[in-house]
This record gives sequence, C-alpha cells and structure tokens, in this order.
Amino acid sequence: MKPNAKFIERMQLKQKASADRAIAREQRVQEEEQRLLAIARGEREVAQRQAKAKVDQIQKTTEAETEKQLAITKAEKLKAEAKIQKETAEINFEKAKIEAQTQRTLAEAEAYQKQVILEADNALAQKLDAEIKIQELWAAAYAKRQVPTNVFGGGSDGAPVGNDYETKTFMQMLTLDAAKRLSYQRDLAATK
Repeated sequence: MKPNAKFIERMQLKQKASADRAIAREQRVQEEEQRLLAIARGEREVAQRQAKAKVDQIQKTTEAETEKQLAITKAEKLKAEAKIQKETAEINFEKAKIEAQTQRTLAEAEAYQKQVILEADNALAQKLDAEIKIQELWAAAYAKRQVPTNVFGGGSDGAPVGNDYETKTFMQMLTLDAAKRLSYQRDLAATK
C-alpha cells in the first residue's frame, strides 16, 4: 500500500512541525540555560567584585589599624621618653642643688676656718707678709740712698747730720709708724 501524496505531505509537515517544536523546545531550554548561565555569571561577577571589595576593605582596615597602633606606640614611646627626660632633669636638678649646697657649705667652712685662724693669730700671716714687704722696701730704699761717705759737722746741739745711725733710727721710726697703721704689735709676747 502506497500512501497518497497528500498524506505523505501532511506527514512530512507533521514531522516537520514536530521537529520544529522539538527544536523550539530545545531552543527554549537552551535560552533558559543561557539565561541562567548569564544570571550565574552576573552573580559570580558580583560575588567576585564583592569579594575583591571585601578584601580591599579588610586590607585598608588592617592598614588603618596598623597605622593607628603604630601612632599609638610612637606616642607612648614619646611619652615615655618625655617622662624619662623629666625624671632625669629632676634628678639633675636635685643633684645640682646638693652640689650647690655642698659648695656653699665648703665655702662657709673655709671662710670660717680662715676667720678662726685670723682671730687666733690676729692675722699674723698677713701682718708678717706686710712687714716683710715693708722691710724689703726700706732695705731697697736704704741701699739706694745717696749719702756722702764722709760727713762733717754735727755740733754739740744734737742736730742730725745724716750719718748711718741717724738713717737707721729714722727707718725704724717709719717702720713703727707703718706697723701702727697696720694695728698690730710686733712684740711676740703681746700676741699671746
């Protein structure tokens, strides 16, 4: 039996329509899968961007925290150094005060010692130095005097004529006058 041409044509159209439906169904499935794939890709890209942003945020936060901690550490270090410098300055100030008091005490003790010595010997060392200088000056002046080797004159009236004895007496009087001005006794018994 041979089918009629119209039946064959209808069957071919039916097969074609069935094939077209199957292709359309496949295309819909494929388009749905592509849509889902695009959504999945978009979500993946969004997730990647979010993950990258989160990593960047965490890194920036970590860096900021690190900078903050470094700044705090630096500030604490500077504060500790300032405290040490302050304490050192206070110690040095106290040390300087003690040294100044020690120097003042030593100076007062030395002054007191000198005063006691001066009172005990009535400034004998200074007076002796002054006496030696006086005698040196008189001796130098006496050595340089210009007097004639022979002196004529000298009456019985006792008027001075400039001989060595008279010069010596005059020098003794000047020495006594200087000693009187220094207000000390040259006699050893008087200082006791």
